[in-house]
Amino acid sequence: MGAQYSSLNELKSNEYLSRFVSEEIISVNDPFWNQFLSFRLQSPFTTAHSKLIDESCSIFLQQFEANNPKTNNYGTLIEVFIRLATAVRDECDDNIVTWQTYSALFILRCITKYFIEIDSEQNLYPYFLPQDNSDRVSLMSFFVDNLFRASIDIWQS
Repeated sequence: MGAQYSSLNELKSNEYLSRFVSEEIISVNDPFWNQFLSFRLQSPFTTAHSKLIDESCSIFLQQFEANNPKTNNYGTLIEVFIRLATAVRDECDDNIVTWQTYSALFILRCITKYFIEIDSEQNLYPYFLPQDNSDRVSLMSFFVDNLFRASIDIWQS
């Protein structure tokens, strides 16, 4: 993941993936996201390929599960996805932004699937809540709205 084409064989040595799942808090404006989301990995179109991706990512997902309560990089990735999805709507001609949006969505899918399989939806929900006690709308509302909009925009492009 990060910097062009990726294969499942390269995951173990991928510095961007290792940083993402580590104890490091990555801010929403960190240039890391541009590199991390610039990978191209074939989407799983079969159950066997999906299982292969799950198996290849399992060690990273376990590390991510342990570190995310401290880092909230999952919530940050959601915010990055929302920013990218908005950019796709505004600039549909930018293939890089479209691909980064797709990559963010793919990673969110993998993480969310893992969280739901090993835990429950109730324990996933707090990641979508506002981080402070203000009247901000939860990330869940923005995420779902942008998920549908981006899906439509990407499908049409």
